[in-house]
Amino acid sequence: MEIRDQFQLKTIYTAGRTRLREILFSAADSGVYQQTTYISADFFNNLKSGGVPSQAGLTSVKECLLQIPEIDSQIRESETGAVIFKGDQSALVILPPFPISEVSIHTDGHILPVMSLLEAQLVVGVIFLRLGRYAVGVFGGDVLLASKTGTRHVKNRHRQGGSSQRRFERSRERLVREFYDKACAVAGDVISPFRDSIDYLMFGGERHTLNGFGKRCRLVRELEKKTLNRRIPVGRPGQKALESATKEMWVGKVLVFSKSCA
Repeated sequence: MEIRDQFQLKTIYTAGRTRLREILFSAADSGVYQQTTYISADFFNNLKSGGVPSQAGLTSVKECLLQIPEIDSQIRESETGAVIFKGDQSALVILPPFPISEVSIHTDGHILPVMSLLEAQLVVGVIFLRLGRYAVGVFGGDVLLASKTGTRHVKNRHRQGGSSQRRFERSRERLVREFYDKACAVAGDVISPFRDSIDYLMFGGERHTLNGFGKRCRLVRELEKKTLNRRIPVGRPGQKALESATKEMWVGKVLVFSKSCA
C-alpha cells in the first residue's frame, strides 16, 4: 500500500472565535504538525501570479502549496490569508475571520500570530440593509460602541403591465434612492466619528441591495479599502441583529487534509 505525496481535502467547516482558539491550541499541542506557514492574501495572490521574487526566501511556501493542490481553489478568493499546519500525513488550514499580514514559516505548530489576531480589539463598522430597513453599528472588540436602526417605506414590485407599471416603477426607484440616501446619512452619523480608528467595514443583507447602496453612498466608496467582501448573515436588520453580529464577524473557515492510500 502506497501513501500519496499530495494531500486530499477531507472536511470543510466554519468555526467561531472560541472554537478557533480550541482548534489552534489542539494543533500546537498535538505534535502532529512539523511546519506552520502563514500566508497573507496579498502574498498568495502575488505568488500565484508569479509576482514574488525568489529572493523573498519563502520558496518553501510554494513547496507547501504544491503538496496541497486543492488549497489553491479554497484560498484563491480568501481576503484574509491562510494559516497552514502541515504534518507527515495530515494538514490543517485555517482561513481566519480577519486578514493576517504575517508571511512566515515555522518548524512547529506556531499559533502566536493568529491567536493575537483572535484577541485583537478591532474596530469594525457594520451596515445591515434590506429594502425598507437598515441597521448601522460600530464595534470595539465585542462591545457595540454606537448604533442606529430605522425603516423607510419602499413599495413592493408591481405585477401589472402598461403605463401603470412604468409609473409604479419610477415611483419605486425614487423610493429606493431615498432609502439609500437615508441609510447612507445614518451610516455617516454612526461611523464617521470612528473613521480614523476603524479597521474594517462589513455588510449584511441582500447582495443586490448592498450593491446599489454602495454605488449611491459616498461613505462606502471612501472606505472601500477597509471593506471586507464576506457578508454577515442577517434576516431582519435591527438592534437585535447588531447585538448578535459580533459572533458572526469572528467566524473563520477550517479545512482538514490528509494523505490517502493508493
